[in-house]
Order: sequence, then C-alpha cells, then structure tokens
Amino acid sequence: MKVPKADSLKKIAFVAMPFRTKPTGLKPGAGPDSVDYDALWERAVKPALLELDYMPLRADEQAGSVIIKDMLNALVHADLVLADISLDNGNVYYEAGVRHAARQAGCILIKANWARPLFDLRQISQIRYPLDSSAPTQEQYQEVQSILVETIPVYAESVGPVYELVRGVDSPDSYDNQLRERTVVLYEFDTELTSARISAAKGEKEPLRQMLSPERLQQLPKFALKEVVDAVRDNLNWSRLVEVIDSLPATISNEAYMQEQKALALSLGGELPDAIAIFDELIKREGKTCLRLGNLGGMYRRLASSSMARQKTQYLQAAIAAFRDGMSLDLNDYYCSHKLLVTLVERDRKGDQEEAKTVSSLLDAACQRAVNVRSDDEWLAPTLLIHAFYRKDVEEIREYADLVSGQSWSNWQLIGLLADLFTILKLPMDSDLTKEIESKSHDEDTEFMLEICREIRSDLPVEQELLMSKILPQMDRAENVYRKQGEVEARLAIEGEEIISITNSGEEASQHAREGEIVVRNNTDAKEVYLVEAEVFEKRYDSAKPVAAEFQYYEAAGKSLAFEIDHEMSTLLGVGAEFYIIAPWGTEQYAQEGDYFVCPLPEKGEIYRVGKPEFESTYVAV
Repeated sequence: MKVPKADSLKKIAFVAMPFRTKPTGLKPGAGPDSVDYDALWERAVKPALLELDYMPLRADEQAGSVIIKDMLNALVHADLVLADISLDNGNVYYEAGVRHAARQAGCILIKANWARPLFDLRQISQIRYPLDSSAPTQEQYQEVQSILVETIPVYAESVGPVYELVRGVDSPDSYDNQLRERTVVLYEFDTELTSARISAAKGEKEPLRQMLSPERLQQLPKFALKEVVDAVRDNLNWSRLVEVIDSLPATISNEAYMQEQKALALSLGGELPDAIAIFDELIKREGKTCLRLGNLGGMYRRLASSSMARQKTQYLQAAIAAFRDGMSLDLNDYYCSHKLLVTLVERDRKGDQEEAKTVSSLLDAACQRAVNVRSDDEWLAPTLLIHAFYRKDVEEIREYADLVSGQSWSNWQLIGLLADLFTILKLPMDSDLTKEIESKSHDEDTEFMLEICREIRSDLPVEQELLMSKILPQMDRAENVYRKQGEVEARLAIEGEEIISITNSGEEASQHAREGEIVVRNNTDAKEVYLVEAEVFEKRYDSAKPVAAEFQYYEAAGKSLAFEIDHEMSTLLGVGAEFYIIAPWGTEQYAQEGDYFVCPLPEKGEIYRVGKPEFESTYVAV
C-alpha cells in the first residue's frame, strides 16, 4: 500500500463521544430525553471535520474499528481532539484529560446547550451546540455542523490549563507525521475491510479474500490482524480461517485469542479432538476463563452427539464439568450457566432437573444484571431466548426472538442457537418442523416454540441432507434428464490451491484442491471454475486423453437430473425466494427461484445449484 508524503497528509481529528442512543436523564421540558450519538456523528460532527479538511476518527467502543485500538497514541499525537461532555461519560472525560496533560493545545470540549458538566470547566475551551430534540431534523443537524465549522478554527490553538501548570511532552513533528502515515494505512485498511465485510454478507467474498495475501497481512499490527481473523471467521470457511491464523508470525498465531479462534474453526470443521487439545493446552498455559471452559464444554457436547452410548455419557459428563467450572468462576457471566442448563436438559439423569432449576435461577440473575447495566453483548438476547424456551414463557420468547432476528449473526452462531433450542424441545436438529407443527401432537406453547425455530432456521443455508431428502424425490418423479453440452477446459489441480468459482450471478464458491483433483473451467461467458475428483471427471467428460498440468479441451459426456427452483420448491425447503445451500464440497452456494438444482447421474449422491444463464448455455434436455 502506497503511503502519501507527510506534507500531503490530512490533519487528524480524534473525537471522543458516546455511541448509539443514550438517555440524557433530563427532566421533562429541560431538553431531549435521549440523544442518537451515531446520527450526531454522521450528520453533523464528521461532516464538519471533513469540511475543515481533517481526517475524522471516532473514539467509540464499537467492535470493528482497527484504528481506535491505537487510542492513546492518537489522543497524544492527533492534530485535534474533540471531546463531547454533554453526558456524564467517564471515558470521554478520561480521554480529554489525557490530551490536556500531554499536549499544549488542540483539545476542544463540545457540549449540547442543556449539558451540565460534572465540575466547573469554564476555563477550558468549549463549544456549545443546540440539540433540543431526540429526533433532530436535517436542518438542525446542519446548524450544529455550521457552528462547529465556524468555531473549531477559533479554539484549535487554545492552550490547555493543565499544560500551563504541568508541562507536557510535545512530540516532534516527525513523530506526528509517523502517526499520520500509520493512520492513513490503517484508515484505508479499515475502510476496505468494512466494505469487504458488507460485500461478503451479500455473498460477494472475493474482496475479503483479496485482503488475505501474506504481503498485505505483514503490514498490519496485531490488533488489525484480530479484525481480519474475525472477518474470515464470520464470512469464509473454517479451513480458510485455520490457514490465515497459521500463516501469521508465530508470536501472533500462538497468542491466546488466535489459538481460541483456531480451535473454534477446527471444532466446527469436524476436528473436535484437535480443538479440545488446543483448549486443554491454553488452559494449562494461560489459565481458566469462562469463555475457554464454555468452549471446551461445547466441544465435548458435540462429541457426545455423535458418539455411542458409553462415550456419549462420558463426553456429556466432561461437558457438564467444564460448564460447572466456568460458571463458578463468575456467576455474572451467563455463557457457561446457560450452556450448563441446556446440557442438563439434554442428559436428563436423576438430579439433573433439580440442578437445572438452580442453574436457571442463577442464569436469570446474571441476565437481569446484564440488562440493568445495558450490556451490548451480542450473546445476551440469544441467551434470554434460550432461557425463555426453558421456562416456556411465550411472551418473552417472542420478544427475544425479535431481538435475535435484528442481529447480524453469522450462520455458525445461528446454528449453535438452534442446537440449544432443539435440545430444550428434545428434537433432533434435522427435524421436519413443518410436519411437527402440523401433526397437532404438541400443546399450543410448544407449537409456538417450533414456529420460532422454523423462523430462525429459514435464514440458514440448506444442508445436503435436506436437499437429498426433500428435493431428490421431486427430481426423480419429474425425470428431467439433461446432459452437459459443449466443451470444457480441464487441468490437474495443484494440491492446496484455492479455486474460486464465479458465475454470471456473482460469486458461487471457494474450494481448496486436494491431491488428484481436476480443475474444470466451463466454456461460458462467466468462465466458472470448479474442482472434481478424477473418477467423477472420467464419468462426466470424454477422458480419452489424459489430463495434464495445462488446460486442455474435453467434451462433456455426463447426464444429470435437473429441476428449476420455483416457489413451491423454496416453500418445501422453508426458505424465501433467495437463499443459500451447502454445496457438496462444503461451502455456501447462493440460489434463487429461477435457478436449477442439478443431481449428477447415475450416482444421485449430491445436489448443487447452477445459475439460470449457465444452465441454459451448458445443459440440453435428453
């Protein structure tokens, strides 16, 4: 990444202010009852700083900003610090204090016209702005912006009173320029990562993959690498997450957080013994935490679900022991307590129901405390939903289900939530919820809980097992047989190389080649690329000539069942008009009504999606 010369870099303005919507605590008539600080930032403060030719950085507490992790550095070396003291926010006062003690000038306090500071600050530079409504109009935001544009230059060089009493450590211009250069790199990276996250959430994952080159990662500090790992975890596949972590320098990849994420990826990728070994080693090396013990218990619980009776008992006992241990570390941490509650319901041995009632009381207290302190933990609403399921509290179930649906959760998080809800309902994860609801064999409250599970599951990608059980019979009955027409290009795959398939409808999937696989490239406008095993290639294509290291042309020969995805089919799967499936190779495929499900013959062992344009240009009815 090219860094501009120091003399061309913008000045940096670091803004300390609350985030999200905060209550003011004012009496009726004294001012607004709340302030949306995110809107104030986006519609007034940030535009004002941009107009004054500053690079605005906001010191909020929202995850995802890799720049603000360098907060103290920025507080000291930024050209300007704005601190909004309208509310009694300790963080903002602290950040303003750091700046006042460290630099001679460049710290301005801003506040709403109704603000009552914690103590007398009249001797310190301040800007007052009007904010009389909880929902200001654009004109009112514009007025705040205009006031800031007019007054910031006036106060920017005012000497702070603390500096006048105790001389600070003004840094040389060269260090300030280093900060600017570093901030530009991180600012551009943060912007690119945010954009890549948004694209990945829409199924366009190539921008995120482009950020994962070793050369690019080597430029980034540790806190930025953590953001990269989180983005890969939530948007790419588990094997890719392991690869990224393993590619980092050992001093970083061996840190506790990175090892925890690697273990999570291994466990959700099916390598549970290796994941458990990592957590055992972490606990020995770094000590116990609620999170580590909770994750360890969860891995033992997943082992139990796929084990024989004797091992199942042993693994459930190990899971319960880990959850108990984690809960005892901190009764206010509801992660282990809610997992313990669910696992006791699952095991259902003598004494488990009584223990579950005790755990339920502790869980209720921990969650209530989190609600009272206005915790923004993304796991709070799902935990409350699970607890409401346990108590069969229909009113709370609806409330917390709505909160969960409003969260931008990744598939792996929703699957974990559903696993707990199904456990409480004593149903397997592959249950046909529509059939369960229509059977009328459950009471009214349970039917409502089943409906909630169906709502949540409709947002998840459709697994191969469900496709084979629901869609294959439809394809068999229709007997729509097609053969692939025309030529394709093929070459031997290089073990470990990443193959990304792009269709006319956008990105389709990513695969990593295994030994002996073949790369196939369709002769279409999209030039989509995918991997097939050698024996499959021999059945689907004219393989008279051997496959070589370079692309060669081969005539398509295989036949398949195919069925256009219509509304009836999407309803059968319990999804909307647009959805994802898990492809046979393990990654997500985007699908929509009008595309085609294809099942190769004669095996009938898998189903995948082919976009409508690709299908019509490469398949012909037999």
